[in-house]
Amino acid sequence: MSRALRWLFAGLVLAFLGLFLVLPMISMVLVGFTGEPVDLLGHLVRGDLSGLIRQLADKADWRYYAGFFETRRYFRGFLNAVGAAPLAAILAWGVARVALGGWGLLVGPVPPAWYRRAGLPLMGLVFGLVLLAGVFWRLLVPAEAQQAHWMYHIAPSRSWEGRLWQILGFCPLVTLASTILGGIVAWSVVRTAMPGRNLVRWLCIVPLALPPFLGALAFRNLLGEGGLLTRILEAMGLGTPFEGQSVLAAGIVQTFLFFPFVVLTTAAALERMDPSLGEAAQVTGARPGFSLWTVHLPMLLPGLSAGAFLTFIRSFGDFAVLSLLMPIGRPILVVEAYRDLSGSTDWGGASMLSTLMVLTILAVLALQKSFAEEGGFETVTGRAAGEPDLVRTPWVCRACLAACAAILSVPLLFVAATLLVSLSARWGVETLPTAYTLSRYGEILRRMMGADSPLLNSFALVLPALLLTLILALTIAWTLARSRHWSRHLLDFATVLPFVVPGVAFAVALIGIFNGPPLALHLTATLVLCAYVVTRMPFAVRSILASLQQVGPSLEEGSKTLGATSSLTMARVTIPLILPGFMAGAIMVFISAMQDVAITLMTCPPRWYPASIFVFQRIQEGDVFDASAYGMVLLVLILVPYAVVWRLGGVRAEL
Repeated sequence: MSRALRWLFAGLVLAFLGLFLVLPMISMVLVGFTGEPVDLLGHLVRGDLSGLIRQLADKADWRYYAGFFETRRYFRGFLNAVGAAPLAAILAWGVARVALGGWGLLVGPVPPAWYRRAGLPLMGLVFGLVLLAGVFWRLLVPAEAQQAHWMYHIAPSRSWEGRLWQILGFCPLVTLASTILGGIVAWSVVRTAMPGRNLVRWLCIVPLALPPFLGALAFRNLLGEGGLLTRILEAMGLGTPFEGQSVLAAGIVQTFLFFPFVVLTTAAALERMDPSLGEAAQVTGARPGFSLWTVHLPMLLPGLSAGAFLTFIRSFGDFAVLSLLMPIGRPILVVEAYRDLSGSTDWGGASMLSTLMVLTILAVLALQKSFAEEGGFETVTGRAAGEPDLVRTPWVCRACLAACAAILSVPLLFVAATLLVSLSARWGVETLPTAYTLSRYGEILRRMMGADSPLLNSFALVLPALLLTLILALTIAWTLARSRHWSRHLLDFATVLPFVVPGVAFAVALIGIFNGPPLALHLTATLVLCAYVVTRMPFAVRSILASLQQVGPSLEEGSKTLGATSSLTMARVTIPLILPGFMAGAIMVFISAMQDVAITLMTCPPRWYPASIFVFQRIQEGDVFDASAYGMVLLVLILVPYAVVWRLGGVRAEL
């Protein structure tokens, strides 16, 4: 490939990222101040920067951000999502870091002990104080003065359990529960001789393959009003265990769908951890509990924190489960942003909330990276010194097997209940269906031949997006792996940014800039396709980049020395060597695009819906039977590629 052609291709990649990523994000921030769409693209095309500055000077103000504290559903939606205690702890950490940085610039070097005290000890102190104040404030304030008290806006619930949930926050609680479950499963499959360890590893892909909206449907089919287990418990005289639409229901679904993120990252950390460190602690007389807290958990912190971060951003931006299962009286940030734009067309409110969501996730990312990079978690040699001794105590192995079975039984029951509903022909008040049918699956196959098939619509969007994503991802990953130019850091950040931006926030950004001329792409398949490419590119880039970093450039240089062109070297040397990572990235892009709801729902053409939106709307309409049938077909289409990814992972490990 000639230098001119290489520069041309790089320019096209940068232009695409600038048009469909950078400009929409800038526009979203500006609309949060102006309250109406800013013709950012039009001003840039015309070269009229002075006109853009005049528009911003005339329209921009802080009223939407000031209104955030005055609008109850905004303020409560934010606190319900992140929690007052975690928010206060993160703010205290951020203020302390800024203060210490200023001290270092103005006065002199900061003692390392100050940084340590400004980390977990400070955050724990602030967290505990806010937690106690939020739970017990009603006991200290007279009843007649409670509604006028400032704590009433933070934790207004009359019960201490409700105030505890409001102070801790929905997403942190889901993250904590997922981290505990994922840590148990990861330790069981890596460090014990539990029977069926490989089966447990494989079953962990079922929750990952289950789309969130299908998880919400499955919960209704299993434990909601009229659900399978609900009918069984009512027949036994035990009553209804859960409300079909509640905070607990949404939390259960998210926890059991997202805990495999923690399993994957923690299991990888356990496999890399040097077992001699734990053995040294035991030799020096440390008790198992002491070595757990002082050796093993600190070494696992990077893996646990990475899994917890992935869980948090999925929970925080999960529009499908929260909109389907969260009660209307419990506002949550991502749903309120969607309602502002789709219901009342409040551009300023939707953009302000979207900007706040992005800033929240970036703050959590900074916190996670700070603890992971500054803690000193090296394992002395950089790799495990040998295979760890597996725990073979019979009662421990049986307990781990029982725990893993109990944890994995929930998502498996989700799938079983949904399959049963999709096959039922008649299901009245009886515990089980009285008749079964395959007619719904036959109807799906018949509609596959028509032009209005949701599955065909999905393939029409996903397959072109997949091809374009792989081309761009290969180019970007090769640049990041082989280039030493300083600009590669900016490119790296640009390709990671879509991963931490919630789908609703990115959809608001796209609509804001493509809602009118010069590029009126809103409600077109083109915008959906480009959104898929931008938001799914991080999966492919990270997977391909990991493979490229394992392939030394000397192989490519040897090929060129023997007379091969750059294109031939790429086709005959580089791509075959990175093929497992390339295919794994491709399948991850396909799966995540097939599951998308938020971006597709807000940007796709009217009355032209892919399978994910078709199922989501059927759930909203209460048609659980057709929704279950389509959901099972979609699950199979997603689960099969996940199995391929699993096999490719094994091939890569052997290479």
